[in-house]
Amino acid sequence: MKLRRETKKITVYELNTAKSGLKLKLFPDRTAEHRNAWASVPQLIELFLDYPIVDKTGLSGFFDTNYHDTWNVAELREELQQARPVNLSPGMAFHGLAPSIFHEVEAEYGLTLKKVTAPTDFLVIEHVERPSGN
Repeated sequence: MKLRRETKKITVYELNTAKSGLKLKLFPDRTAEHRNAWASVPQLIELFLDYPIVDKTGLSGFFDTNYHDTWNVAELREELQQARPVNLSPGMAFHGLAPSIFHEVEAEYGLTLKKVTAPTDFLVIEHVERPSGN
């Protein structure tokens, strides 16, 4: 197999700390109470977005397990579904009164998401051959 790197500009969301300030208290070391890594936060948020996240916060460390449990995938999905009109077909956009992920991220974590175009690295497969039978 022959690969090459290629950089393309794609749409992403930049994750930054909000002007109101970060609402998570980060700790440098992992302990029994502080075992969720900062890296899990952008990954969790990305589940609700149509483009990847680029973390521009510069944050690292660990945070309180109980805090993370107050905002999770299942709860946010349920909130969004409850606000969605019953007769709206799945996959159709709803711009009603549902809480947006952008609002939830700022209210819960003190973070903002901004859609931008950024250079992103890709691996491109140039050539593939079947292995020879030995």
